[in-house]
Amino acid sequence: TTTTTTTTRERRRRRGGAVTTEAFFNFGGAKSGGGGAAVDTTPYLCIDCGYVYRGGDFKKLPNSYRCPTCNVGKNRFKAQGGASVLAQKKANKEAFRAKREAAAKGGKSAMSPREKLKQQMLDAQQEKDKKRGWF
Repeated sequence: TTTTTTTTRERRRRRGGAVTTEAFFNFGGAKSGGGGAAVDTTPYLCIDCGYVYRGGDFKKLPNSYRCPTCNVGKNRFKAQGGASVLAQKKANKEAFRAKREAAAKGGKSAMSPREKLKQQMLDAQQEKDKKRGWF
């Protein structure tokens, strides 16, 4: 017989996405508007198995909290709020492309200080080479 070892990614792919559960605090009831401190409701994602914690304030959980699916520690959870990772990546690419285009239009004046120094060194080396008659 052959034994196959499945990785967490394979199990997650077979399962069909992230696991979502609600915390047992308040049993899904309405939140009290009792003028207390605001509760952080940001969902937190376990980066190992895809479990999504959608309970109360994640930061107030004890450090001994573990993922109920894969049993990893609290430090393996990341905030899931805001745009998706793909949207953030796309925005970063666009910003980088715009920066590169601005630098190309500006010529040498749009170079970073490091690039300016490099260009100065290359120019100085070219001058030395011309004086020696190498090029």
